[in-house]
Amino acid sequence: MSYERIDESKQFDGAVRDSHEARYRLAAGFAMPNKFVLDAGCGVGYGKQFFNEHLYLGIDKNPPAGPRFRKVDFEDVGQSYDWLPQFDVFIGLEIIEHLYPVGHFIELAKKAKKWIIVSTPIVPNSNPFHKQQFTEDMMLAMFTGNGWTHYQTFTQGEGRTYGIFIFKRT
Repeated sequence: MSYERIDESKQFDGAVRDSHEARYRLAAGFAMPNKFVLDAGCGVGYGKQFFNEHLYLGIDKNPPAGPRFRKVDFEDVGQSYDWLPQFDVFIGLEIIEHLYPVGHFIELAKKAKKWIIVSTPIVPNSNPFHKQQFTEDMMLAMFTGNGWTHYQTFTQGEGRTYGIFIFKRT
């Protein structure tokens, strides 16, 4: 396997799971009733539990099986998103640092009708699966403009390990 994948039977427990679930809970607060959520980089799909199942679609390079998941390779710049239904909230938790280039991913995020919620480590790290690292300023520059404004940033972890960035359509 040439990509990072959470293994729920091993590493995904305790503090790691708690911090990841906290990011999903935060994102779920922006998914008001009857709002369609697109979970980009959904991984094994456990984030689905935080949203109304009928208004959720998880997309990933290697998604789990099921009707609420679709295969998408964010690095395939030729990929079309015409098949996607219109969505209200875009969630991309711990995915952008795994991508190069990121323009296609950002373009998809900006198709959201109301909110973009993305998180990434914001301090240098040595994770071999990360293709890039981002500062807070870089994240703000990439996702603001063209009808999008920075709404709020949260940090999580000692030393502000993760940045959770929220953008709102103006």
